[in-house]
Amino acid sequence: MLLRQCKENCAFLAMLLWINPKRKENAMLNEFKDWLLGQKYKPTTAEDYQGRIERLCRKEKFTLEHLIKNLSEIMPQYEKTGKKSSYGRLSHSTVINALRRFKTFLAEGAK
Repeated sequence: MLLRQCKENCAFLAMLLWINPKRKENAMLNEFKDWLLGQKYKPTTAEDYQGRIERLCRKEKFTLEHLIKNLSEIMPQYEKTGKKSSYGRLSHSTVINALRRFKTFLAEGAK
């Protein structure tokens, strides 16, 4: 019983960390959204892409830092022939398109 309660509490704390607006990762994702807006993306698309990156990290249980460092190995998994291509194609390929724009954002010198 105690172990179960600990696991539930740990899961709750992990969830809080993902939504804490003070986290460095959230700051970078906000910069990504602002960059998209500067590239003339619609506000709804910018927010969607930002959320797709965040949800992908949560789904795969890795940090944004891990995604950034390993983007060249992670992206092909979500492309047409990748082993996770079905997830990459969700919502008219929004996931893979968000990853592509995130890669461009990083290449252009994210803060």
